[in-house]
Amino acid sequence: LRRIVPIYYFSLFAIIIFKEPQLFTTLPGISNILKHLTFTHAFWESSSHTINPVAWTLSHEMIFYLILPFLFWLSGRKLWRTLLVVTVMVAINFAYRNYIFHNFYGAWSETQQLIFTEQLPGRLDQFALGIITSFIFIKTAHMWHGRTAKSISLAVFCASAVFFYYLLGVSVKTGIGIRDVEWMQAFFGTITAGTFAIGLFAFLHTFSFVQNIISNRFFGFFGLISYSVYLWHYKVTESLNGLQVSVSVKFLLCFGVVIALSTLTYFLIELPFLKRKTLNRS
Repeated sequence: LRRIVPIYYFSLFAIIIFKEPQLFTTLPGISNILKHLTFTHAFWESSSHTINPVAWTLSHEMIFYLILPFLFWLSGRKLWRTLLVVTVMVAINFAYRNYIFHNFYGAWSETQQLIFTEQLPGRLDQFALGIITSFIFIKTAHMWHGRTAKSISLAVFCASAVFFYYLLGVSVKTGIGIRDVEWMQAFFGTITAGTFAIGLFAFLHTFSFVQNIISNRFFGFFGLISYSVYLWHYKVTESLNGLQVSVSVKFLLCFGVVIALSTLTYFLIELPFLKRKTLNRS
């Protein structure tokens, strides 16, 4: 929370002050701001993708963090209990999407379909896959050093990569219509996320150089500022999009501004709060 909330609030008010100050002057605008401050903005069509459109994910993330301690307690760090928790989460996802599809979906606009099918219950499968993948990765880390294990993980990675490429092709070809098919509405996201998780798991175990790259200071720095990059990139790109320059120059300019701004806010906003947590522990 010390990393997520401070820079989020700072970026939120910076965007409002410099881009949308009119929100302070109307009741709907103030209501929108309050929804963003309480991380409930993704619940309503009027606020879901406003102010900073990429921040809709934080609404689901923060709500999930509220229930995460309960899920950890239920799992008890045991495999069978973790699998049970994950299975229930996936079942809730399917039940929610199925209920939405049969009772409301046809009467909604495309925007409403996107917003309300992707509420937290409809995203629990992806959180569940993240939980089980990290659990298995930690518990089996000592088993993947032999030549046979490397060969198996390489085969799994290749198979996952090919299948994931196929799923992307289906997604591109079908477009938003993918939500209009019942089984795809319920299962496609889970299958895609599961394939990616398995592929990532196998990839990390297959290629040891990946860990060397991740531990490299240069790439590690981009990991440190990645959250700030996520918060700033959309609005910076939107602001600079109207410049009458070539695409390559515009890309370099956007990249430079995003990295510079993210670095600045990391050291001035994020890091002081993270250090405060370390000091409190000591």
